[in-house]
Amino acid sequence: MVDGKDAMPGRWRLARAIWRRVWIVQSLVVLVALAVTLPVLSVYLGRTVRSPDQPLMADLDVIDALDRPAGLLVLAIVVLLWSVVELLGHAAQFVIAHEKLHRRKIRVPAALAHIGTHLKGLLALILRFVLQSFAIALPFLLLSAGVLHLQLGQRELDHYLVTRPPEFMFALTLVALLLAGMSFALIRHFVDWLLALPLLLFHDATPAEARRRGRELAAGHRARLFIHLIGWLSIPPLVVVPAAIAMIPPLVRVSALIDQRIGLTSLLILIAIALCIGIGFLTRLVTASFFSAYHARLSFRAGLD
Repeated sequence: MVDGKDAMPGRWRLARAIWRRVWIVQSLVVLVALAVTLPVLSVYLGRTVRSPDQPLMADLDVIDALDRPAGLLVLAIVVLLWSVVELLGHAAQFVIAHEKLHRRKIRVPAALAHIGTHLKGLLALILRFVLQSFAIALPFLLLSAGVLHLQLGQRELDHYLVTRPPEFMFALTLVALLLAGMSFALIRHFVDWLLALPLLLFHDATPAEARRRGRELAAGHRARLFIHLIGWLSIPPLVVVPAAIAMIPPLVRVSALIDQRIGLTSLLILIAIALCIGIGFLTRLVTASFFSAYHARLSFRAGLD
């Protein structure tokens, strides 16, 4: 195998070379994901919340509708559909980065056509990965829900937010530890999938063969890959959450100045939400470009080219 450091462009250079095509794919991913998930939510909420004497949905009504077995099932379906679209999008981005790594020109339609020729196997690989991820996450989520119910189920949430009693802080700490454990298990599972993807797309491996060889290739490198993935996946929340928090004080001050003008307050809140969404989407696009470049280089270093 040719030495990767001498044969391939650097991560930054590769990311700059593919960012326009990756951004097109990311925009398509968001549009398609919304197109397949919003109808599911709207049909369920329309049948569950709305009534002839209450045509508009209240926030609490929506939360109550989703906080039911049927609502949780609908949320699980939405997450499943969104995850499948996201991973299909990443597969297209990987194809773009892979071809550019080998100094071959490829446009978005050609990348999507390549995905189409492997769609059956790719969907099998993705669905198995997503369903296994659900199985990994479910015990952690159930334990977290049990902790919250046992510790904070006696009073309204507002009481705990204002008073912050010891049981509230204990519950938050325990849930944070459970979610951290869940993230660790999911990212470890994701590492195997990263190396299975190129086997299916460029080596004509079956989904079962790709999963098996992906696990074998990842053995001995999981710790390093895990650290890298933590870094990549942490970038969007580390950017968006501080930005959202930074908007709260000026929003509160301006709301106090305009006093009871509910319309202006609502407009300011919508502007703040729009800014957060814009910052989050921009961060997502940049991260996707660099992560696609990282994935292509990882495939090369693993001897899959």
